[in-house]
This record gives sequence, structure tokens and C-alpha cells, in this order.
Amino acid sequence: MWASDEGQVTPAYKARNFLVSATLLRDKVPSLAAYPFSIPAIGNLRELRFDQPVTFFIGENGSGKSTLLEAIAVALGLNPRGSRNFNFSTGPRTPG
Repeated sequence: MWASDEGQVTPAYKARNFLVSATLLRDKVPSLAAYPFSIPAIGNLRELRFDQPVTFFIGENGSGKSTLLEAIAVALGLNPRGSRNFNFSTGPRTPG
């Protein structure tokens, strides 16, 4: 759900231009035995619905996707390496 400025709750799919689902067009897949369709979670997929807004970071290797996510994590006080251990360092260790 998404709340508007007026406080009304609107389903995410009606709120803005969000991706609301992804459907595997099985008739367009050359071979379900080939990667990545050979992975059961992908090959058995029919439709994946998104009830909440989803953000995708897409880019070439080395374009900064992970760096951006790590910066967001640090800004939120989270471990940029994905652990729930909040005792972390983002720089080299110093003696002492």
C-alpha cells in the first residue's frame, strides 16, 4: 500500500508507474532445460506479483550498483556487507 499526501491509502499498483508483476512467457523460451530456466525457481515461475513498490538497479559491471547500495546501507546505519552484525568497519583497521 502507498499513502498519498492526503493520507488516503492506495494500492501500489494504482499509485504510480510501478512494476506490478512479471510473467514468464513460457512459449517464448527456447528451452526450459537451459540456464537460467533450468533453475527450478525460475523454470517453474508463472507470475511474480509485487504488492509493494520495487526498485531495480540495472547496469554494466563496474557501473556502481553495489557502491550505491552500500552507501544507502551506511547512511541508514546498516552493515553494507549484508550482515545483521552492526559492528562493522568500512575502512582499513587501525591498531589499538
